[in-house]
Amino acid sequence: MHSRLEGWKGKFLSIAGRITLVKAVLNNLPVYYMSLFAMPVSVVNLINKIIGRFIWGSEKGRGIHWVKWENLCKPKRCGGLGLVDIKVKNQSLLNKWLWRYGNEPDSLWRKVIDAKNEKVFDNKSLTEEQVFEIAILRIGWWLKCKWPCAITSISEFLAHPELCSTKFVKKARPLPGSWVAPPRGQLKFNVDASTRGSFGEAGIGGILRDNRGAILIKFSKFLNPQVGVFKSGPKSGPLSAELEAILEACRIFSNEKWLHSHRLVIESDSVLALSWIVGNKPCPAFLAEKVSLCRQFRDRFNWEFIFAFRETNCDAHVLATHGVQRFAQLLWIAEHKAGKVE
Repeated sequence: MHSRLEGWKGKFLSIAGRITLVKAVLNNLPVYYMSLFAMPVSVVNLINKIIGRFIWGSEKGRGIHWVKWENLCKPKRCGGLGLVDIKVKNQSLLNKWLWRYGNEPDSLWRKVIDAKNEKVFDNKSLTEEQVFEIAILRIGWWLKCKWPCAITSISEFLAHPELCSTKFVKKARPLPGSWVAPPRGQLKFNVDASTRGSFGEAGIGGILRDNRGAILIKFSKFLNPQVGVFKSGPKSGPLSAELEAILEACRIFSNEKWLHSHRLVIESDSVLALSWIVGNKPCPAFLAEKVSLCRQFRDRFNWEFIFAFRETNCDAHVLATHGVQRFAQLLWIAEHKAGKVE
């Protein structure tokens, strides 16, 4: 959709012209995928946002949307513009498979589904009560795996499902500014990133401290979205900036005298970035290079990458926020004196 919109000059079209383009092109682009998969709510909201911005001429910024999206999707006879609600269209396309199942008895895909059901249910016809009991049984096993203390036994859950109870214990978040010092012989580098929106300018910052809380290094840097920090796809900017902050800390520390005398601990408040680095989980292709470099530093020097709540990462967050407005990079390094850093 973004590639299509880049070639259209919406500001030179009337509102009627934009609506015609939306109905003829934008609403029909994801039809194939909508007919096969249930679209996540986040994708539906993103598509609606793209269409709404194009209609009101605010593709590159925040403009005023004079009418609610729900009203635009109403039929013209009800005061709307007759636009298609992507969520409703997705549901209707998926429901069409039920219609095809009843009207295409000789089709190959129906024979595959029938053969699969015969294998699973041994060609038995189930009543509504039996189907309901199977659903309750699957829910019971899911609860038993997810929350072992929620139910005592599956048989008890089948007999009295209303007695099931799950108690959620909210994690206690630390107080703002409650930084935890590293053990003796280790140094802790807190890093963070700050962005203006998903595609805008960004800044990164970091602060290195010893076990007494003494500041050894501070950096604050501006990241320009035009030089490759952000590549493709919505919401890729903040993640790329978080990885860039971690990489910057690795590069700076690897050139300092503390490299061989102290073990480094890097703290970040980005759970997703840390899962790629520490958990070796697959990451998007456009971030693979940064993740690979972080893993190389981790394996080469045996550094530790851990998660930190925003409350314990305040100083790094302030440096990252200031980095968005910087024209020149800030890099401050304390003088290294023998016996001073433990």
